[in-house]
Amino acid sequence: MLSLRCSRLVPWLCAWLVLGACATPAHQHPQLQSRLAEVRKVALVPVQASFTRVVLSGDDEQLQGEVDAARADIARAAEEQVRAQKFEFATLPLDEKTFQSDPELAFQLTLVQVAADGAMERALRGSPKSDDTLSGTRTVLAETDRLARLVDADALLFVRFFGWDKSGGEFAKDAAAAAVVFAASGGMLLAMSQPSGAEVVVCLIDARTGEVLYAKRGDSQSDASASTDPYELTLRALEQLKR
Repeated sequence: MLSLRCSRLVPWLCAWLVLGACATPAHQHPQLQSRLAEVRKVALVPVQASFTRVVLSGDDEQLQGEVDAARADIARAAEEQVRAQKFEFATLPLDEKTFQSDPELAFQLTLVQVAADGAMERALRGSPKSDDTLSGTRTVLAETDRLARLVDADALLFVRFFGWDKSGGEFAKDAAAAAVVFAASGGMLLAMSQPSGAEVVVCLIDARTGEVLYAKRGDSQSDASASTDPYELTLRALEQLKR
C-alpha cells in the first residue's frame, strides 16, 4: 500500500523539485519603471483557477465552490494592489453570456491565455534569450489588443491559481509516505506531506507589444508561515509591482 502512495506522490514530488530548481521568484522587465509609466489602466483577465480535494480512494474531487471563492478573492486582491500603485483597474467583461453571443471571443481569449502561460513560464525560468518572453505572444497581438480594447486597457493581468487539500485518511497515509521521499527532496518539506496548499502565478503583459512586464510565482510551501489564502498569496505576488 505504501508503494501505491509513493507512486501517487511522484508527480507532485517531480513538479516541486523542478519548480525549486528552475523557477526564479520573479521576473521584471529591464525597463520596468519607464514601461509602467506608460500604463494607465490594467485589466484583469478571467482568473484560471482550480481546487482539488485529494481523497484516499484516488478519485480526487474538483471543488467548484472553492474555485469560485478563490477567483473572487484574487480579483479583490488584484484590484487593491493595482489601484495602490495609481493605475486604473478593470476586469474584462467576459462571461458565459458574452461568449454565447460571440463565440469567437471565447476562442481568442483561449489563444491569449495559452500564449501568456507560455510567456510567463519562460520569464520565470529566466531564459537567457530576451526574445523568449515575446515568442509566445507576438502571434496573438491582434487578439490581445481586442481584449484590452474591451475596457481601454494598456496592460493585461493574468493570474493562475491552484489549491488543494486532503481528506483525513489521505493525510494520515501521507505521513508515512512523506518519510520515504523526504531524502529525495533534499530535506525540503514536501507539499503533499501537508494537509493543504496553494500556488498563485501572476503575469502583467503589455497589450501593445506582448512583452512580459512582470511575473511572479508564490506558494504556501516556500515559507512555513505562508498562508494558503488566495487573497494573501495574490497580494504578496503583486507587492513588487511598483511604478
